[in-house]
Amino acid sequence: MFIKLSAPVAVQWELTSWCNHFCIHCYNYWRHGTKNVFEPDLEAYDKVSQAMAANKVFAATLTGGEPLVALDAAFPYLIRLRDAGIVLSMNTNLTLLTPRKVEQLNELGVRAITTSLMSYDPTTNDYLANAPSAFNRVVEGIRLALESGFYLVVNMVVSKHNLAHVFATAEFLKSLGVENFSATKVSTPGNAPEAFDGMRLGMDEFHLMLSELLRVRDE
Repeated sequence: MFIKLSAPVAVQWELTSWCNHFCIHCYNYWRHGTKNVFEPDLEAYDKVSQAMAANKVFAATLTGGEPLVALDAAFPYLIRLRDAGIVLSMNTNLTLLTPRKVEQLNELGVRAITTSLMSYDPTTNDYLANAPSAFNRVVEGIRLALESGFYLVVNMVVSKHNLAHVFATAEFLKSLGVENFSATKVSTPGNAPEAFDGMRLGMDEFHLMLSELLRVRDE
């Protein structure tokens, strides 16, 4: 027996392309060198939230860009999703998390957050994020998220620059109280493969990343 779905079961909603990090491996690489100003699109928020509620989407992940910068502007429309029974989660770098935003996320029913840390080493992390003091701000956000009771997953985007840091990064995150760690390799956007030539993992490097993840699991 087959059931016809009225809409996707889950939606990734990019609230904004604005971000305070300019990660060198980001698929939004085209933002580099452009004017980076957050401009909320309230009309889009209204239409998208209406469509998701009307079509009975089960779950939505709020992402970006950096979605926390859009939280105030999008909040009334996210309340609409909550009231429609749509389960909300968030993918954020956590650098803009504050106690007030924690209250907003709690009001929306957000319980699960995915964030990113590229290395246990601040210099390496900040180089990859292309933003000064990114490491310290992310760590502060991780601590606040954990203290606030969110289910937190920290993902590490792995390239040639930080391949040797997988285990030590997991070890550092465990020391902060993080219980869920993952790693994904840098992916090349189809419209600009040459921009990522110096970062992509070869097959042997990919196998090394996997073996390090197994060591994280075991140890």
